[in-house]
Amino acid sequence: INAEYMGAKAQPLAPGTTEDMLKAAFGSFGPIESVAIVATGDPVYGYVNFQNPASAAAAAASGQVNIAGTPVQVTVKPERGAGGKGFGRGGGNFASPGTPTNGIGLFNLPFTTTEEELWAYLTPWGAQSINMVTNTQTGAFKGYAFAYFADVTTATAAKEGLSGLVMGTQSIDVKFASKKF
Repeated sequence: INAEYMGAKAQPLAPGTTEDMLKAAFGSFGPIESVAIVATGDPVYGYVNFQNPASAAAAAASGQVNIAGTPVQVTVKPERGAGGKGFGRGGGNFASPGTPTNGIGLFNLPFTTTEEELWAYLTPWGAQSINMVTNTQTGAFKGYAFAYFADVTTATAAKEGLSGLVMGTQSIDVKFASKKF
């Protein structure tokens, strides 16, 4: 497994699967940075982001885990950025976790999130701009946004300060953005 690969995708998840259940099922592979459940599609799936590539490789090598008695397929989730392609849209939008930039991405946001709510969370950290990503055809919010700051130091403080943020019932995943503004 390439060193860029820092996570795993787990699917299908049974109804009622929680982020704590994902952490418990994948914790034996190594230290976990974050988890997220995507319940908007069929099948429901989850992402487990590890703190190191060896843990991700071990999870991927398992091929399958059991969560609450349900077998769940495990595939590798490459870390986006630095040339890597991630699951989902685009790829290349994120820097590796250790590559600070003046921007951060906020992922797994509730679809009901408003720009005003994001400004309320980000203004104390000195955000200068916010870009909520929407579907180009429908205008619907896709559940993630980018915020940009005056410098890397301010963005780093914001990323660290927002780590562990929960909006509604969703844990928000915060990463550095690869594009600098």
